[in-house]
Amino acid sequence: MPVTLKEADAQGADRWLKRCRTALKAAEEQLEDPPVLDWQRQIAVRNGIPPRLIERLGQVLDQAPIDKTATEDWIR
Repeated sequence: MPVTLKEADAQGADRWLKRCRTALKAAEEQLEDPPVLDWQRQIAVRNGIPPRLIERLGQVLDQAPIDKTATEDWIR
């Protein structure tokens, strides 16, 4: 039995709606703040900076050239 135009439109609409829902879910996930530890949040609030910046600083601290004293060694 061939698919009618009305059935084809309904199927197309269902596919479109599913794609929209998937895109909306992905957009919502990007808007959520990443998990931040309590100490990161406290430092961020006290200094008026985003908690994400504190988290990133903590991640790269192990790679810091602590034996170097020139500014240029610290800039990547």
